[in-house]
Amino acid sequence: MASNKLDRLTTEQIALTSKYLAEMTERFASPIAAIQPLFGRCCLATLPSSIPCWDTLTREVAWVAAGILSHPDPASLSLDPLPIIEIYTMVKGMDREVPEMRQILERVGPDLDALSQEVRSTGRVRQITSALSKLGFPNQLAKPTKEAKNLLREKESWFSAPALQLADLADHLLADDIPLDETDTKILSLIALGELRNYHLDIGCKLLRTVLQLGVPGEETRDGVDFIALQRRRDGRYGFLDRLAEKPEQTADPDTALFLPMTLNAAWLFKTEAASMAMSSALAAVGETA
Repeated sequence: MASNKLDRLTTEQIALTSKYLAEMTERFASPIAAIQPLFGRCCLATLPSSIPCWDTLTREVAWVAAGILSHPDPASLSLDPLPIIEIYTMVKGMDREVPEMRQILERVGPDLDALSQEVRSTGRVRQITSALSKLGFPNQLAKPTKEAKNLLREKESWFSAPALQLADLADHLLADDIPLDETDTKILSLIALGELRNYHLDIGCKLLRTVLQLGVPGEETRDGVDFIALQRRRDGRYGFLDRLAEKPEQTADPDTALFLPMTLNAAWLFKTEAASMAMSSALAAVGETA
């Protein structure tokens, strides 16, 4: 059983979900496709109750990175750099280095700089650029678009913003490390709850991660994370097909259509929550000794 007050999952629950993700890695059998379940396993390995084997994870990260580097046309892979950045950060945080992963990230910055100003001003690209800069990879962070600046200022419009704008808003907030006060946190947490209740899991989890990283998490934030925790299945996966507002096609693979993305969202969210709570506890301890 979990004993640390920062734990949301028991050691057994973490192991079961990690097993599911490992099975997905073997099923895909491709270094490129394997990066997603590997990202989820790394997230779970950072949780306080986990019993991780970072030597094994690091070897797998190197295998995935080598597969990407050896691809005859890496640009055709359409890889999302953010999970790669997150994996590299987690492995590096465990005092390990994967040269192959670093080589990939060294290529990302120049590729981003070569994009048009319009694309570089989008929230997603700005967040990736900011994350690379924090790791010491030089690149230029573009300014947000005028529309994004207006959305950042006009908080009353957040409630009526469509999902794509909300996702862009979260990316801009994370790119600029904009602190969220209690009101901002409550607004975004309430919006996240609304999205989750409509089973829009990706945007709901993204907003929750944003407030956990930048805000003052409160009851609404905890309710959102609790909602995701309740999506856990006995076999370690997350998500329920009968809760989907728009059910996938009958021919769709339920793992790739729902269970794997949902499990990755859950693992990433729990990792973010644990880091937020650990930081809060550390700051409280400093305050007590001051």
